[in-house]
Amino acid sequence: MLDSSTEMTSKIQNPSSIIIDPLLPDTQNLRQRLKPMESIDLMDDNVYENFTTIDWMRDWMKDYEREHKNSITHHPSPFIRSVVTGAQTWVLLSIIGVTVGLLSSCIYITAAFFSDLKRGKCESEWYLSKDICCKELVRYGEYCNEYRPHSYHVFGTDQFGFYDFLIYCITATIFATTAVILVTRLSIYAPKSGLSEIKTILGGFIINGFFGARTLLIKSVGLVCSIASGLSIGKEAPMIHLACCVGNLFQNILPKYRENEARKREILSASVAAGVAVAFGAPIGGVLMSLEGLSSFFPSKTMLRSFFCALVASVTLQFIDPYRGKQVLYQASYTRNWYFFEIIFFAFLGILGGLSGAFFIKMNMKIQHFRKTYDLIKDHPIMEVAALALLTSILGSFSIYTRIDGSELLEALFRECKDTEHLGLCDANTRISMMVSLFWALVVKAFLSVITYGTQIPAGVFMPAMIWGGLYGRILGELVQGFQQEYSHWSIFSACPAEGICITPGMYSLLGAMGALGGITKLTVSITVIMFELTGTLNYIVPCMVTLIVAKFVGDSIIDEGIIENMIRLNGFPYLNPRQEIMINSNVGDKMTKITDLVCFTGTGMTLHSLETLINQTDFQGYPIITSPEDPSLIGYVNRVDVVHALQKFKKLDSRLDPNTAVYFDEPELPGPTFAQTEVGLTTSMPSLSVHVSNTLADQSNEISISSIHLTPYVNQTPLGVHPSVTMDFALDLFKKMGTRYILIKEQGKLLGLLTKKDLLQIIDTKVVNNRPLWPADESLPTNLSADLDFERNTAESNPNFRYRTLTVEEQRELLDMN
Repeated sequence: MLDSSTEMTSKIQNPSSIIIDPLLPDTQNLRQRLKPMESIDLMDDNVYENFTTIDWMRDWMKDYEREHKNSITHHPSPFIRSVVTGAQTWVLLSIIGVTVGLLSSCIYITAAFFSDLKRGKCESEWYLSKDICCKELVRYGEYCNEYRPHSYHVFGTDQFGFYDFLIYCITATIFATTAVILVTRLSIYAPKSGLSEIKTILGGFIINGFFGARTLLIKSVGLVCSIASGLSIGKEAPMIHLACCVGNLFQNILPKYRENEARKREILSASVAAGVAVAFGAPIGGVLMSLEGLSSFFPSKTMLRSFFCALVASVTLQFIDPYRGKQVLYQASYTRNWYFFEIIFFAFLGILGGLSGAFFIKMNMKIQHFRKTYDLIKDHPIMEVAALALLTSILGSFSIYTRIDGSELLEALFRECKDTEHLGLCDANTRISMMVSLFWALVVKAFLSVITYGTQIPAGVFMPAMIWGGLYGRILGELVQGFQQEYSHWSIFSACPAEGICITPGMYSLLGAMGALGGITKLTVSITVIMFELTGTLNYIVPCMVTLIVAKFVGDSIIDEGIIENMIRLNGFPYLNPRQEIMINSNVGDKMTKITDLVCFTGTGMTLHSLETLINQTDFQGYPIITSPEDPSLIGYVNRVDVVHALQKFKKLDSRLDPNTAVYFDEPELPGPTFAQTEVGLTTSMPSLSVHVSNTLADQSNEISISSIHLTPYVNQTPLGVHPSVTMDFALDLFKKMGTRYILIKEQGKLLGLLTKKDLLQIIDTKVVNNRPLWPADESLPTNLSADLDFERNTAESNPNFRYRTLTVEEQRELLDMN
């Protein structure tokens, strides 16, 4: 037995083991006292603070360590381990794909019913949408014998058009108002398309709650109301956001994705592909759009998983069959071929696509900036959306092409004229009046799209772009067809058949829609494949490629980034585009933050009080570790979040932790044996903390106190470093290809400075939106870098510590320090 003066010390070998000498007395009782400590794994959590950037290299290394640990501690057979691990991922992707397909079907069916409810209802079965009610029936204009306007059900005749007009305007305004109230009051991440945030998150940024269950629920309901209102918006981009929400919720089931942000983005990329697949009815195009347009890192295994997830989502959608035999409502098929002389018109459609895309981006950015700065609009988003819904209803009532749903309009525009007539588009006798109506619809749709996109409702821009592109494409196709029929004897038209139709205006409409979509997104390959999947034929691959490449060149000559990248700039997100080519004619030594301006930790000689003081007084996301202020020999680099998280766990062990407790980031010279005996054998003694235990005869209780803290396991002892003479262009490639957040500049082992991702963002003139809020008075980090000011004002009303003021240029730049 030990008397009251007898003490013994045990040391934790690593974050998950406690080293005890079994030869000492009362060891079994001591093990029971220390057992709670064994369950605290200091390195188990992979926590990032909100609105910070992940370190891809760190997360990949953690994943390799996890796999290595599992190979030792689980499943004696490597084959069984690989089968179980692989099966988990494929089952997860299947669940995500099925859920996305079901969600898309429910949204379409519900939105179609409420959208058609504005104009009338089905006589036999009131709950059916117009497309299902009028299936295989002869239509006259917008209606059929089964689907009648509201005036018919009230007055027995459809001659009371003003009554239908009132019902149309009132219901549209109600749906739009419901959508904006839902998203502004219940979820700050539900409005808009969400693509700029998705691209930033896939690039490594953390926005907690953006893919949460609340966002999924509110945005789903809000999207149905937005579509039903008839506003000039699209559902495709919000569907991608919803698919990512589904993927994020289900991937949290598996620890290997839940605890690793880099691996989590692999599932999110697959979810993007599933979202595009159900939105456009194009699973292969969804994979390519995820690769080409949204994902920053897309390894080959992610491509296979994205393909599988998109496949499952598409099969689920086809099984439910909400479009009655089609992947999407505007799916088209063509039986006629194209002729070589039409290449010049295809190129002209590309020119129009590039010009219209650039015009939309520039005008919409100005309007969104005005929306953020003009108090009347900024403070009353509900009033703005209600007014837009009323304006859209009034302007849309003058023409059938502006009154019907966007998908129905595209279906009519893309259709190849045969024996049946639809919406007056195939009647050669009324071609002039029809083209005038199409031109009016083009002006109205383009105008409404510019002012509507960016409001506080779930809304995308893909559908509006396809609509205005399809309208001017159809107008051009009608002009070319009329000209060819009038001058068919010209030699340029010699390839056309002597009898029958030579020009297909519906195909021109489809190419115009693809060109406009390429003009605003700057995408080419994925849109070409989407067009192929929509038409089901290879005949029009070359025309689509010609249109898209011309649209790309013309658009890039005016503005070199698409709508998603411009929204990222507008929101001030710290996104480093891996595909953007930038030439920086300088060395890293000229752009780095010199060591005299850095806050560095020392390997030894720090106390808990000094460490917490430095952390509380600075907002940096990491700290270099050097030998001493006099000797800047580099030891490593430690992340802020790791240190904070570790200290919190140590305080759980000892709530009376002495502020003078020694903190080590480098192993000091320790006396005593190099090895300690444990229950599992001999292990190297590399303590992460020292536990002082006193034992008394009175109650045989153990009082545990921490005498020193060793944070060596958290230190990256081989951080990425370069010589100061290295060019900035090479450093930029390292940031893009390796996904690191920082690069240390050193020479002969001595730390000279630090280059961070924010330095590069400043160099390429990344802008931060002015007049955004600071942070609560009791916190040191921004609470929200992405929410709009109207949402942030709601936060201010509920939080008295929330304060506002306009940021100076220096403060705007300091915001980037957080990332």
